[in-house]
Amino acid sequence: MRRPLPQQTVSELTVGAVSFFCEIELEEMLDNQAKRPAVSDARRLCWYIMRRHFNFTYPECAAPFGGNHTSVMYAIRKFEQQSKTTKGLKRDAQRLAKLIRGRMGEAREAAMEGWLMNDD
Repeated sequence: MRRPLPQQTVSELTVGAVSFFCEIELEEMLDNQAKRPAVSDARRLCWYIMRRHFNFTYPECAAPFGGNHTSVMYAIRKFEQQSKTTKGLKRDAQRLAKLIRGRMGEAREAAMEGWLMNDD
């Protein structure tokens, strides 16, 4: 039976993938004082993926950013509104989620290798 990866690992993979995709420094993306529109867009994309593709709760989505769940709720609503007028937004989220799932498989395999190597 496959054990799921810890939520922290999934959130780290998600934040890293979105940061890379949006060409935003990870530190800036995690800085809740950053006000650039591109950073806000990247956070919305990240929270949407975490919530809709990986079933995180609102507080779990907010945790890596040091924010609160109401910010996540508002951001996801805004993302869904934007996706109605911006072609390809949900498709990008879906493609990123697929990429992240692939990375989750790699992380799971690496964890298993480490676990097996430490088995005395």
